[in-house]
Amino acid sequence: MMRKFFLIIWAVIALMISGTVQAQQKYAYIYSQKIFKAIPEYNTAVSQLDQYVKDLEKQLQDKLDDVKKRFENYRNEEPMLSADIQAQRRAEIIRLEREATRFQESIYADDGLIKQKQDELMKPIEERVLAVVNALAEENRYDMIFDLSIAKITVFQSPSLDLTDTIIKRLGY
Repeated sequence: MMRKFFLIIWAVIALMISGTVQAQQKYAYIYSQKIFKAIPEYNTAVSQLDQYVKDLEKQLQDKLDDVKKRFENYRNEEPMLSADIQAQRRAEIIRLEREATRFQESIYADDGLIKQKQDELMKPIEERVLAVVNALAEENRYDMIFDLSIAKITVFQSPSLDLTDTIIKRLGY
């Protein structure tokens, strides 16, 4: 009987200790989209990236249009051309088509031109924001900071835990 009593006491103490440890954990959250939109350099970078993508897509479309035009011209002139000239023109069209395909792949590949430009423009800004978030987390001893721009699964979040405006102010905006 006494042994059961001590086991129950130990179990209650263990639960109290674990509850105290959990209560000491500090959490906060941010909205990274709001932070980035508050940074003028980020908005400029987004505009530059958009223009870069449009320019690349125009270059690609020009290449594809050239291939299409050459093929149509070839089809129209084919009956009047010698077999050697037909073969040369087909080879040229195939070469240009492959070149356009390689260019398209170089644009949209996982490590392609768009991704490289995005990293070049965005990475320094992202690193600055992350440095401020990490500094704030260390100063205030947060165990975890969630980005609710990405993880929209919360049912409730207290406005007192939102660090978004604090981070924007620390970035100087």
